[in-house]
Order: sequence, then structure tokens, then C-alpha cells
Amino acid sequence: MNAEQLKILREMRNNDIICSHHLTIDTLKHYLPRKDRGKINAIMKELVKLGYIEKHPTNHGMCYAIARGKVAEIEKLLSL
Repeated sequence: MNAEQLKILREMRNNDIICSHHLTIDTLKHYLPRKDRGKINAIMKELVKLGYIEKHPTNHGMCYAIARGKVAEIEKLLSL
């Protein structure tokens, strides 16, 4: 897991973006430094594939949240 993925997971966990609380990709990209914001789509695609993040389709676009079953594993990864 790379630094950008860990940064997104850390920010989502710290802001309680879990299961029913979800954010759009435009909001999530602000968690990254400006130079890395173009990578957000690839980062989220990889995190969804790994099972750490769930997609939530909404009327205003695709939203993302931490998978409820992975919270403990993510906290262990982040050493919280």
C-alpha cells in the first residue's frame, strides 16, 4: 500500500467517513497534496479493489466510504 492510499484512509477514518457517511471524489481529492490530486481516481479504484472502500451511487455522482468490515484492519494498518 502506497503513501497516497494510506493518506486517504487516514483522513477518511479520522473524519468518520464509514459506511453510511460518504464523500464524493471531488471532496476526497482535497485530502491529498495538490501535486497528487490527479491520482485520486486511480487511488480510489485500487482501494475499492482491495476491499477497503465501498462505492455508494447517489443522485449527484459516485460517493465513497470505508467498508464497515475493514475498520479494524485499517486502524491496524494506520497504527491507531
